[in-house]
Amino acid sequence: MDEKKIPLIKVMGAFVFASQMINFTIPGTGSSGHIGGGMLLAILL
Repeated sequence: MDEKKIPLIKVMGAFVFASQMINFTIPGTGSSGHIGGGMLLAILL
């Protein structure tokens, strides 16, 4: 792991943690869900 990415990983982890507090409705199911944080971080980093 590149040491230059460590601060970015920390900031993105905090962002994903906070953004998971927001739920989105899932059409046609009557339920809600939040973003997949681990998957999002894996794609971005």
